[in-house]
Amino acid sequence: MLNEVVESARALTGARYGAIATIDEAGVPQDFVTSGFTADEHRKLVEWPDGPRLFEYFRDLPGPLRLADVPEYVRSLGFSPDRLPSRAFQGTPMRHRGVHVGNFYLVEKEGGEAFTDEDEEVLVLFASQAATAIANARTYRAEQRARAGLEALIETSPVGVVVFEARTGDLVSLNREARRIVEGGCATGSATTPPARPGYSTSGVSATAWPGPARRASPDRRPPRPPRPNRRTNWAADPAGAAACRVFRGRGRRCTQSAWLRSRHEKSTTARL
Repeated sequence: MLNEVVESARALTGARYGAIATIDEAGVPQDFVTSGFTADEHRKLVEWPDGPRLFEYFRDLPGPLRLADVPEYVRSLGFSPDRLPSRAFQGTPMRHRGVHVGNFYLVEKEGGEAFTDEDEEVLVLFASQAATAIANARTYRAEQRARAGLEALIETSPVGVVVFEARTGDLVSLNREARRIVEGGCATGSATTPPARPGYSTSGVSATAWPGPARRASPDRRPPRPPRPNRRTNWAADPAGAAACRVFRGRGRRCTQSAWLRSRHEKSTTARL
């Protein structure tokens, strides 16, 4: 992708050489993509002793830089211009959403002329496209690393996990614990089929925790107690209750079930004594 961007920028500006140098979040050089250089020229440029220091200088450019005589400019900075291939030069930083991802350089315009304002506009445009491509590639690599980490976490989980395709419900994969449960169930003839419907769906794939075959009740476990019957009786229909009510009313007291129960309790206590 970056090679195509460099070649397209060269073709539109008439530059003989082109290069893209990328950096990571800490500003450390990562990739160096060139176009128009022979293998020997590329090797000499990479082995140039002043190359890393000059790259650090150009890396910190605040904006586009266009030079008609780059060897003289480099010499004024205290660097040796021996490995520079030409005179005309233009370069610009590459930024994506404010993040610096590298620099784009074009060197030696056809006919020995200097680069123009139109050439600078073309360079800035292609630098923006290259920055977007670099950022997207890094995002993709980060997603792949995160996906690999998640898959490793699911695979080593102590809980059985079954992954389904969210749209079709087809089984995608089982983690190690789920395979152990299935293989153990098949060996004992008690395996159960994983649920047919997917659970929580994320990005077209759903993961369902599957505990495996249902556990059998322990033989020494007691069955649950039945509900207690209602011990309340119809006290008004009880002869003793009716007699107690007559006594209570004769004493001017209200006859209630609680009073009747207390009367029976007092009588039983007196009898025991």
